[in-house]
Amino acid sequence: MKKILLFIVIVVTMCSAGFRVVHASTVYVNTPENTFGIGQELVVDIYLDAEQSINVVELGIHVNEGAEVVRILDSGSIVSLWVEKPVFNSANRTISLSGVVPGGFQGQGGRIVQLVLKATTAGSLSISFDTTKSKILLNDGQGTEDAKPVFRIKTIVVTSEKNEDITEVSDSERPEDFLPIITRDPSLYEGRWVLLFQTQDKASGLKQYEVQESDDDIPDQNAWAVTESPYILKDQSRGSFVFIKAVDYQGNEIVKKIPPKGFGMVTWIILTLLCIAVSALLIYSVYYIYKKHAKGTV
Repeated sequence: MKKILLFIVIVVTMCSAGFRVVHASTVYVNTPENTFGIGQELVVDIYLDAEQSINVVELGIHVNEGAEVVRILDSGSIVSLWVEKPVFNSANRTISLSGVVPGGFQGQGGRIVQLVLKATTAGSLSISFDTTKSKILLNDGQGTEDAKPVFRIKTIVVTSEKNEDITEVSDSERPEDFLPIITRDPSLYEGRWVLLFQTQDKASGLKQYEVQESDDDIPDQNAWAVTESPYILKDQSRGSFVFIKAVDYQGNEIVKKIPPKGFGMVTWIILTLLCIAVSALLIYSVYYIYKKHAKGTV
């Protein structure tokens, strides 16, 4: 009898261990509502539950016909280092992403990314995962792939009438404050000066960064250029003011300024003009004294 009980305990233990491995990670979709109307926007969160610590997430998220992917937000994501930032391919209607979770993540409700969809056609809208392009790596220092992660499909109903329970995203706050840095490393970017920056917007999401280099300490509103970090400075002499602007999807913005290193171009021009003026004054003074002295000797 004792042998039978011991056998049962061993079997149960092995099954339990096997069960934990199979269900180590679960990736799923969460929405505030399961129905929305044509023309309405719906926020869709992609979450991860991890029974074991994981540190790499790679996903292929498929959104079938019936909705437009308005924007993809990574604010508040457990992923802080993107190998491949989330991008929507309209041809195959797939969002591809790959990123690293420094220190790993273990627990429930870890948000990977947030989608904003706009309904275009009434019917059934499915959000699924391409398992050939999706994988989770364990935080074990060896890059071990989760043997059998679970990817749950989500179906949403698109109706011809609006869902009154869905509220539109309202955002009047600018993106979060941040500290841009100009640095250089002999082993990177041929040793050139680069601008590094990063911030987030937790409400409507960060839309883009814009940059400009100027001789003036006030930015020209017509000289902004869309960019990403890192940005290689055009003026490698560091003689210009550098402005970096973060803009969210509601048009709110924050601008940061980095002054020139040493004298800026405007300062050099002013100093040059002053030198010319002083030189001209000295020459005139010498000439005047010489002429006056010459008259006194006649």
